[in-house]
Amino acid sequence: MNAASETMTAEKVNQKSDDLERVYAYKEALEASVAYFKGDELAANVWVTKYSLKDSYGNIYELTPDDMHRRIAKEIARIEQKYVNPIPEIELYRLLKNFAYIIPQGSPMSGIGNHYQISSLSNCFVIGNGADSYAGIIRLDEEQAQLMKRRGGVGHDLSHIRPKGSPVMNSALSSTGIVPFMERYSNCTREVAQDGRRGALMLTISVQHPDAEDFIDAKLEAGKVTGANVSVKIDDAFMQAVQAKKSYTQQYPVGVANPTTRKNIEAEKLWDKIIYNAWKSAEPGVLFWDTVKREAIPDCYADLGFETVSTNPCLTAETLIAVADGRHHVSIGQLAKEGNDVPVYCLDEKGKVVVQTMRNPRLTGKSKKVFKLTLEDGLSIRATENHKFRLKSGEYKELKDLTVGDSLMILTKYQAPIVEETGKTKNDYWWLNAGQYQGNQSEHRLIAEFYYQVAVQKGEVVHHIDHNSLNNAPENLEILTAEAHNKLHSEGMLGENNPIFKIKADPTRFQAYSEKMSEATAGLKNGNAYQISNEALLSKAIELTSILGRRFSKQEWIDFAEVQELPKSFSPFRKDQFQSVKALS
Repeated sequence: MNAASETMTAEKVNQKSDDLERVYAYKEALEASVAYFKGDELAANVWVTKYSLKDSYGNIYELTPDDMHRRIAKEIARIEQKYVNPIPEIELYRLLKNFAYIIPQGSPMSGIGNHYQISSLSNCFVIGNGADSYAGIIRLDEEQAQLMKRRGGVGHDLSHIRPKGSPVMNSALSSTGIVPFMERYSNCTREVAQDGRRGALMLTISVQHPDAEDFIDAKLEAGKVTGANVSVKIDDAFMQAVQAKKSYTQQYPVGVANPTTRKNIEAEKLWDKIIYNAWKSAEPGVLFWDTVKREAIPDCYADLGFETVSTNPCLTAETLIAVADGRHHVSIGQLAKEGNDVPVYCLDEKGKVVVQTMRNPRLTGKSKKVFKLTLEDGLSIRATENHKFRLKSGEYKELKDLTVGDSLMILTKYQAPIVEETGKTKNDYWWLNAGQYQGNQSEHRLIAEFYYQVAVQKGEVVHHIDHNSLNNAPENLEILTAEAHNKLHSEGMLGENNPIFKIKADPTRFQAYSEKMSEATAGLKNGNAYQISNEALLSKAIELTSILGRRFSKQEWIDFAEVQELPKSFSPFRKDQFQSVKALS
C-alpha cells in the first residue's frame, strides 16, 4: 500500500456513518488519546471522561479529539448551510483540528453534534428574576436545576431578597433572611448530577445589603452551603469608608433612592471579617462591583436590560496528599509544583472512603505559624492552627481547639493478602480503612471505579495488567468478569507465558530476582527462622505493650524485635493467626 492510499484509509476510518457508530472501550480511547496528546495522560483522561461523545449508558463513540473536531465541524457546517456564503466543513475542521485556532469551551465540545444526549451548549449562566416572593424564589430554584441537569454552571445574586426580620404578609410574620435560601440553592446543586459530577453554583450579595454579614459567615459552620461558592459585591463607597475608617450605610432595597430599611455599620470591621473568613475557609470571594460595571461590555447596554447582575462559578480546592492515582503519597509541595488536578482519598459525610478530584493544588500562604500535633503512636502532623481535623464522632475541630484525648478519624493504608475460605492466602494488595464506619476497601477497586466512572458489579474483578498486584496505576487496571479474569490468568501461567519462565530465560534478570527473594526472606526478615511459638510471640507483644503503656507502632515492634531476636515481619504462618504486626498490637 502506498502513502496516498494509507492517507485515504485513515480518512475513511475517521469519517463515521450516521447510522452505525463504533463503540470504543475506555482503555482503547485512553491509549489513543494519550498518543494524540503526545504522552499527556492527564489531558487524555480528562478528554475521554468529560468531552468525548458518549450516550447515557457511558458508551464511548470517539477515539481521540480528532473525532470530536470532525463532529463539531460537521454540525456547524450543517447550520452554515442556512446562510449565504457558508463556510465549508473542511475549512471548519482545519480551524478546529489539533486545537489550533478555535478551542470551544467544555459544554460545546461535548454537546455540539451530540445526538445521544440533551446538553447545554453554554458553560455558564447568570439567572435571576428579582422576585422577593417565595414563589419567585422557588421558580429560580427550578430554573437552576433545569440548567444544571443539562451541564450548565449557574450564578445568581441574592441582593433582591429582603433582610432577616422584615415583615411578610403571611403566617410566618417575618422574613428568615438570606442564609436559608443560600442553603436551598446549595442543596439543589448537590442533588443535581452532571455526568457523575456535581453542578457548579456561584452566589453573590451586595455589601450594601443588611444581611451581608450573615452571608459572609454562612460557610463557617461545617457542612453548611457546601454546594456553592460565595462572593461579596464590593462597591467604591464601601472601600472608601474602609480606608477612611468611617461608617457605611447598608439598605434594602439595594441601590434605590428611598429604601425601607437602613443600617449603619463600621466598614473596616466588616472588611476585616471578609479577610479573616477568606483566610480561614477560603471564602467569601470579593467582586469589586463598581469596577466590573465600569469595564464590563454588557453594562454599555444597561438601559436595554443587559446590566451585569452576577458572575459564573469558580471552584476552590482543599490541600490533601493521599493521592489516588497509584503513587500512594505525594507531598503537597510536589502537587503544587505539578499544578494539576489530582484524585485524592476523602471521607464523605458518613466517614466512608471515596475518591474525589482536588482542584489546582497551590501555595496559599507564607510565614504562617506552624504547630506539631503528636498522636498516641508517636507520629506527628505539622499544620497551621486553623487546620481542621475530623474526630471519630464526625465532628470537625481546628488544631488549636484539639485537646488531649480527642480521638481523630485516621485513614490507614496497608498491604495484606486476600485470605480464601480454605485459609490459603493470595497476593498482597493495598487496602484502606477508616475505622469503625466501614470495613477494609481495596485500593485498586476504588481507583478503577473512579477512572472508569462505573461501579464494579458482583461477578466482576479489577485486573492488574502487569500481574503486579501492588501496581495500582490507573493504566494498569481494567475491569473484567470473573470468568474472563480466571481464563486470562490460567492462560498466562502456561508454558512460556509463566512469569518465572520468562525470568529464567534471562540469566541476569533471574540472578537479580533470586538475590532479591533471598534478601527479602533472609535473617530477621524470615518469619519461619525463629523457633518461637505463636503463643510465646503473643506474650512478647503483651510485654511490649506493658512497657509502653499503650499500643505499639510497627516501628516500635521492629526495634523491640531486633533486641529480643524476634521476627520483625510475619510469614504466612504467622499471618494466619496475627494478620500483621499492627493487628498484633
